[in-house]
Amino acid sequence: MTYEQDWLDENAHAMPNLSDPTSFLGEMAEAMGSAGINIQYCMPLPGDYMATTLYSNVETIRTSGDGFERGKWDTFLYDSRMAAALGVWPWTDAFPSKDLGSLIISTLSAGPVGVGDAIGQLDVTNLMAVVRKDGVIIKPDSPLLPIDNTYKRDALDERAPMVAMATTDFGGVQARYLFAYPRQSSTSQVTVPLQDLGISGPAFAYNWAAHQGQTVPANGHLTMDFADGWAFYVISPINHAGLALLGDMDKIASLGRARFASVEDNGVLTAKILFSRDETMQSVYGYAAHRPVIKALVGNIDPMGYNEQTHIFTIEVSPGNSHEAQIQVSMQ
Repeated sequence: MTYEQDWLDENAHAMPNLSDPTSFLGEMAEAMGSAGINIQYCMPLPGDYMATTLYSNVETIRTSGDGFERGKWDTFLYDSRMAAALGVWPWTDAFPSKDLGSLIISTLSAGPVGVGDAIGQLDVTNLMAVVRKDGVIIKPDSPLLPIDNTYKRDALDERAPMVAMATTDFGGVQARYLFAYPRQSSTSQVTVPLQDLGISGPAFAYNWAAHQGQTVPANGHLTMDFADGWAFYVISPINHAGLALLGDMDKIASLGRARFASVEDNGVLTAKILFSRDETMQSVYGYAAHRPVIKALVGNIDPMGYNEQTHIFTIEVSPGNSHEAQIQVSMQ
């Protein structure tokens, strides 16, 4: 349960004096805190963003206007930068679940995900790309934010495509979720250097919507085509053994911690996989320069599938008694 305070910009703000704003927000936080309820700010002013640092139970904030849609993507992502800097999670507002682009952004915000469909109009396939069967959202560690080069090109008034990134960071292994879209009609693609994403070595980039992948060499560039009016890639570094873990590619945040509790890389990839109580099997994807060897340390696996052309391997994993599995991926 969350208490949302709406209309902070107009109908629900205190008098602008030295005492009322602190009393209004402070007593709100105290009252909700005494009941164990978290708070979400809605239609906030800049001062409300700053006030979130004072109250530990203000966890989420809406960073764009009413009703999330394409015209609000820029506002949401730029304002999410301020929210993230202050330690509060962004929230998009509701949108139709058939709007896959908005659903990807909302999921990668690492905040709440909510849809506003008419009865009988839910796109269940799209929504199941967000959650486990128990309804737990599989999220990145950090919210989707414009990369540095987006700001540089904005400063030059280039109307360049928006490129934003979220991450899951396991220490030695860091997955990146890259979302991009054009901001003028003549733009059909964008090219992003790996160094702009903080990647120094080679990587495998998986086009999530097209179900296709490609290797990108060290110091190389990824070209993203806007086939759907946007592009979304999961990017995983390739280790020195020629392996990259892509995770649960049925989900948007494919390596999110609600699915992968840990991933370790010492030349051999070791991953701990989490299941909800009613999940009995899960597909795990990855890249291998040639056919890998996969072992189940906890739980069980079916025979591996490996495509010699794409170099993508797939393994069906089932959990042990603790609703967890652990697999190890190595080269022959």
